Amino acid sequence: QSSSHFGIIEFKSFSSNVHGIYKLDVIEPAFDSVYWDADLFIVIAGHTHEEGSDLASMNLSQARADAVRNIFLKKGLPVEKIKTVAYGETKP
Repeated sequence: QSSSHFGIIEFKSFSSNVHGIYKLDVIEPAFDSVYWDADLFIVIAGHTHEEGSDLASMNLSQARADAVRNIFLKKGLPVEKIKTVAYGETKP
């Protein structure tokens, strides 16, 4: 089993909006690799760094992971090829 790291998508504080540059630099290469290989899938990990309560941080990290996931879905990646994980502040 192998894994690849396609990059980090950074967000403004308290935001889950994905900036356009990340769509080209991170999402496109990941999409191209995973879409054509039946054995590959994507794990999107959402993180925060000291942004409010533990619950708010967990919710924000999930919203960030979901925002990236939705971009892949809109591009046509099958839902079963994408997993999200929310870490909140546990892994800033």
